[in-house]
Amino acid sequence: QVLASTQDALYLSRDAGRTWRPVATGRAGLLTWLTDDSIYLVDAAGTVQRSADSGGSWVQLSEVGGQPAALSSHRGELYVALHTNEVKVSDNGGRSWRARATA
Repeated sequence: QVLASTQDALYLSRDAGRTWRPVATGRAGLLTWLTDDSIYLVDAAGTVQRSADSGGSWVQLSEVGGQPAALSSHRGELYVALHTNEVKVSDNGGRSWRARATA
């Protein structure tokens, strides 16, 4: 399955992108997967959310403290780059964030 974010909704495809259906209207942001069953989203305001059901429902976890430019995950950690040239990391599934680097 494929999950995609547009400016105003999240869409899910279960057939390699041939067809799409909205799964979260009014929700949009940057996406990453920390594990096979946990999708993380950070919206334009910096709110971090997690879904365990392919985007059908979301739990708000935390705030990153700025407008995100990128979201990624690696080896059990989440990374967010902010438009202020700061990179933050979470090693507890997005519940809290600490500065990793600044430019």
